[in-house]
Amino acid sequence: GKINRICVQENIHGIALKLFIFLDLLRLFGLEPVNNCSKLFWGVTVLKYLKKFLMKTVFISGNFNILHPGHLRLFRFSKEIADKLIVGVFSDKLAGLNSLVSEDLRLESVQSNSFVDDSFIINDSLENSILKYRPDFILKGKEHENSFNIEDNLIKDYGGKLVFSSGEVVFSSFDLIKKSLESKDKIRF
Repeated sequence: GKINRICVQENIHGIALKLFIFLDLLRLFGLEPVNNCSKLFWGVTVLKYLKKFLMKTVFISGNFNILHPGHLRLFRFSKEIADKLIVGVFSDKLAGLNSLVSEDLRLESVQSNSFVDDSFIINDSLENSILKYRPDFILKGKEHENSFNIEDNLIKDYGGKLVFSSGEVVFSSFDLIKKSLESKDKIRF
């Protein structure tokens, strides 16, 4: 949709500018290829740069008591706007009463999803995790769009974007488990 077109346009301009700056820096330090050996080194250096600095990352965080269709839609959409998906799972301590499944099992569940490239337990704070990874995008479910989002100013400070998407159905792992326990019925997705 519209965000994909915007991202592609920004990526093309950003990639071209970064590549020209990088090539100028290589030449400045005398790393311009002069023989076959230096051409190989130069090519490998350029490829490493392209991979490191031009690959877009998206970050999603949450409790993930149960991986439900809303999470799966977020994970799938993340691959439409970025190359790499990093997922932060709130520790039992940070999740508090919203942690109904141990952090290790919640992390294992997230890691088992093929859309996820990297995942970890957020032990200290969401802000520190965002600053550590500096993702190009932070992706949240549509239900958070009209709420206060602590990530908004943080990601804007370094040029990232906060994106909301998950489809039309709103799921909450906590609410699904709570509802199931109250009604003693099976959870239905």
